[in-house]
Amino acid sequence: MIKPDQNKKRVFQELASLVTEQRNTNTMDIDTKSTEEIIKLISEEDKKVASAVE
Repeated sequence: MIKPDQNKKRVFQELASLVTEQRNTNTMDIDTKSTEEIIKLISEEDKKVASAVE
């Protein structure tokens, strides 16, 4: 029988390997940016969505 803590750890490990759960290197320092810079970063990332889902 799998203990709850073991199950949580397994699920976390599985999620951590998903591309959608990886850190975006382009926005690693987003917390140090101005509002204008943040909006530009988000906008640039948003432009990538359409081609990624085609």
